[in-house]
Amino acid sequence: MPSPPAPDAVTRPGVAERTFASVPALIAFALAAVFLLRADRISGPEATYPVVLAIAVLAVGAVNLVRDLLTTARSSDETDGPLTRAAVLRVLAFVVVLFAALVLLEPAGFFPAMVVMVVGGLVCFGVRRPLVIAAATALIVGCAYLVFVRLLVVPFPPGFLGIT
Repeated sequence: MPSPPAPDAVTRPGVAERTFASVPALIAFALAAVFLLRADRISGPEATYPVVLAIAVLAVGAVNLVRDLLTTARSSDETDGPLTRAAVLRVLAFVVVLFAALVLLEPAGFFPAMVVMVVGGLVCFGVRRPLVIAAATALIVGCAYLVFVRLLVVPFPPGFLGIT
């Protein structure tokens, strides 16, 4: 009788893999800091939204950070590991998209910056079908508009286009 196949080698991720796995949570922490820094300029009941949003983003980031750091085993196959070149480039491209959206926030307004962020994020993470990109962008931006502008009456920066 042939012997059973040897089990896959399991290794502990190193510092670089753990650091890379924590990048999404660190981005969430940075966004929460931006929300909190911007909240000091808003007074009245409108100031509650950025603080609540920052707390929610911090909570989600903390859960993701703990979950990612507690993951102790991964396959020895490098194509399945978190530190492939494509994965690093995708994360770096997404960070560039986030910074571009933040830079565009004041001059262009919230919704044009959000379109840049959604389209850029979808493209960075592999969505290539134009119809899917257009539908997802319209759905996400449209829902954000309905919830935050119409339902919650949250003031957003209008930008030079005057879209609020």
